[in-house]
Amino acid sequence: MQARWLVTTLSLVGCASISESVERNDGSTNTASAKPPVKLSASAPKTTPSTSATMPTASPSSAASSKCTAPSLDFKPTGDFNHSRSKLAAKAGEPRHVGVDQLSNPGESTKLRAKFSYGAVRKDLEDETVVFFTRSEPACSYTEVGRTETNDEGWAEVELKSAPLGIHEVLAVVAADGSRAQAKLVTIAPKTKAVVFDVDATLTTSDAEVFEEVLAGKVPDMRPDADKVVNAYAKAGFFVVYLTGRPTALRQKSKDWLAAKGFPDSFLRVTDHVREATPTEDGVQKFKQRALDKMKAQGLDFVQAYGNAPTDICAYAHAGIPAAKTFILGRHAGEGCGQSAKTVALESYTAQLPKLPALLGTP
Repeated sequence: MQARWLVTTLSLVGCASISESVERNDGSTNTASAKPPVKLSASAPKTTPSTSATMPTASPSSAASSKCTAPSLDFKPTGDFNHSRSKLAAKAGEPRHVGVDQLSNPGESTKLRAKFSYGAVRKDLEDETVVFFTRSEPACSYTEVGRTETNDEGWAEVELKSAPLGIHEVLAVVAADGSRAQAKLVTIAPKTKAVVFDVDATLTTSDAEVFEEVLAGKVPDMRPDADKVVNAYAKAGFFVVYLTGRPTALRQKSKDWLAAKGFPDSFLRVTDHVREATPTEDGVQKFKQRALDKMKAQGLDFVQAYGNAPTDICAYAHAGIPAAKTFILGRHAGEGCGQSAKTVALESYTAQLPKLPALLGTP
């Protein structure tokens, strides 16, 4: 029942388009064609696509946040969309563009991705030019790294050949009107110590609040002292990952909520498809398993985990996170995945606060 409720609710707010594949059926994404070049101001220099030669190095912080100021890219839009339908989409309402946080390893290529849509119905922006920029400390100036066109679902993607160790802000800009999507690329070293947190009913007080947030605009309540526990991990040097079954359309709402409640600005992973958001083994559990496997392959060493549902318990067990370091809240607290070891029942974050120094290895 909850799964059907979730899909229906998300479809009502225009999220159904996300249920389609991020890429075309042949597995490829649109690439730039022979369209007029994007006009850039002098402060936004052009570079060859997919290059990292001018990207400065910055060491990643425990919370994976950049100290650069708010976006200040001086970008001059062309004013011309490739298609008349795009002009209509842009008039449908305010931009609802969403960037995707990415992890990478030094010397390896990475795909930078963003989805572009407009209005409450999230009308996808199709076959339009998008320019990707990055910036990082200490220079904090934007560098163009590539340009492409959106595909039939409004997704744009470019490949960055490599990025040095550190945190790199990503800005993907629609050439025609200058609207943009933000994300981050974090290049990490091998065996980076990490902790993963589910969001709904783990940091918020219940799963039902996501429905109220979508349908009624209600701000979800936070479990008492959840922010203090997550911040303690960040300050102790853990790489904090927020892993949620929410779809791409709710990424910005999720980031805004985390920021408003005082959680550290860190790495957020949401689903690409509505079907991945269903609270089932084939839905959110497999999504989380795949996401954790990929992040582990990229160098994250998950040593602790927090969740509330059987899908969390099994995804964490699949990732090899010890049950003794897997903390579960709510009615499934203390359960295991099948015949695996039992997890740790967490009464509340408040009750865990006195135990954190020992858990984090700090005095």
